[in-house]
Amino acid sequence: MSNPNDNNRFEEPVEKRGFTSTERMVFSLFVLVIIGTAIYFIFAPTGDSPPPPPREIPLSPAVVEKISHGAVFLKYFRDGKFEKFSESKDPRFDNTLPTVVFIHGMGGHTDTNWIKELARRIRKSEPNTNIIGVDWSSVQTPPKANDSSDWQKFIEEQTGLKIDKKHIDIFLMPVETANKIPEVVNVSNDYLFDESGLHLNPSQTHIIGFSHGSHIAGMIGMKQAGKIKRITVLDPSTRAVHLGGDNVWGSGWDKNAAQFIDMYASSKWAGTNKIYGHRTFFVQEKKGEPPAWWDISKSAVFTTIEDHMYAAKWFLSTIGNGDVRFGYSISTESLPEEHWETIFSTLPKKGELDGIDEQITNEVVEGK
Repeated sequence: MSNPNDNNRFEEPVEKRGFTSTERMVFSLFVLVIIGTAIYFIFAPTGDSPPPPPREIPLSPAVVEKISHGAVFLKYFRDGKFEKFSESKDPRFDNTLPTVVFIHGMGGHTDTNWIKELARRIRKSEPNTNIIGVDWSSVQTPPKANDSSDWQKFIEEQTGLKIDKKHIDIFLMPVETANKIPEVVNVSNDYLFDESGLHLNPSQTHIIGFSHGSHIAGMIGMKQAGKIKRITVLDPSTRAVHLGGDNVWGSGWDKNAAQFIDMYASSKWAGTNKIYGHRTFFVQEKKGEPPAWWDISKSAVFTTIEDHMYAAKWFLSTIGNGDVRFGYSISTESLPEEHWETIFSTLPKKGELDGIDEQITNEVVEGK
């Protein structure tokens, strides 16, 4: 008798099924993804690699013509130097990037060595930041002869200094130049923020002003209704020379000019005796009594034109050091009204840029 299970021993083998075209395509894509991921992690830039270059956009001929000519004009820092947009073969600018605007003081211009050094350091520290210089050197007024006894008396009362009549012109030029500040403010504000200019975003803009340039920066901030992210003022010029226009006695701007204002004073007669900053610092080379805000005859703050520059050169030394207590990288957290601090610095005074790269020490003394 046959065993019914014997038939199973002679069953034909089942034919193996191959991959369908769809399955082969999915598998190929999977392999490509694995290979691509491996290549990315092998060759992708590390965290230490430089960021990609900014996306610059060609400016229209009308904008280039507007911001490059006249008594006030703008310069763009590119390839280690400031140049007018009209001087570039390919004027490009990306107004979506953060922007630092520098405004020089009386007698200055954007090609001054320490200003160019400031721009170089910012570019190294923040590669994807626009750097603009407002050049208003052509607006400044040359001194005129004046032997007014009343004028001499007024200057001596405001500065606490004895002035020879033949040196009156030294004070006349700052006064007459200060009278031109509202004109510079209107033009600069238009060039920087109007749609027919660079059309900067105020909330991404940091304006740095020196001396008279500090007042220009502050008054631009008032025109922007305090929307500017930050204004830094370096030894703003004394209120005694602001006698006309919209900035009588330095009244044309205040803490409402920006979301944050940091101020650095270093001279007792060239600099102002008004606190403009949410954070205010007196930068001094030697220890002494912090000024009782502000007895001009007893202040420990410096007394010469070189001292007027000290705050600016000291600020330059802070770029890239990451110190959030003061200087370029300062924390923008505001302190109570009228708060100020004194910085006793070892930064050398001699020479335009001497000692800037040296390791300096700063002792900070808080005050009211």
